[in-house]
Amino acid sequence: MKSKALALACGLSLMPIAALADIADVFRNYDRGTAADRTFIKTLIVGIADGFDAANDQLKEDGKSALYCAPAGIKFTGDQLIDILRRWIEANRAKAPRIDNAPPAMALLHALEEAFPCPK
Repeated sequence: MKSKALALACGLSLMPIAALADIADVFRNYDRGTAADRTFIKTLIVGIADGFDAANDQLKEDGKSALYCAPAGIKFTGDQLIDILRRWIEANRAKAPRIDNAPPAMALLHALEEAFPCPK
């Protein structure tokens, strides 16, 4: 019971940061925030990527195409994922001027799909 209450309290304390509306908010808080803000954002991005990895595992198990195909055995760090995401945003800003309004999870998914396409 104590662990559930502690988890709930921790989760509620992080809600303002977790409610980041778009990728511009993510980078604004990452670039201008405190060390704790950067750590949280990296943790958030890694959590999103872990969700994509779980989805990939299930898709493969079901005989379907993966979302993206990173090299086997690679576990990306928060810094690496932030770098992949930032590079994708910069590379695509001219084609999609409103890219900064993208939800963080969708932006990361597109960045990973482009960085690690699956063979056809």
